[in-house]
Amino acid sequence: MSADEEPSRVSKLINKAGDLLSSLFKQKEPVKTKEYDVYTRIGCNKCSVKETRVFQVGDYLFKDMGSCESCEGERIITGIYTKAAPNN
Repeated sequence: MSADEEPSRVSKLINKAGDLLSSLFKQKEPVKTKEYDVYTRIGCNKCSVKETRVFQVGDYLFKDMGSCESCEGERIITGIYTKAAPNN
């Protein structure tokens, strides 16, 4: 290899590195996410009355929700789930 070939080889290597870096940093399409509605299911352990309401911060499974208005049994959170929000 002659001294004249060396600069062109280095130049090609730099160009390839630049192409690689530019492909790594190209703007990518934004990720589309779905919106979900979160619900809490509350049930009575005595009379089987069930209620569904919108999730509230602090809800967790088996949380005591007070006494049932129908039978004075214990109401607890029996489930937390999501549904795809409308318009998705």
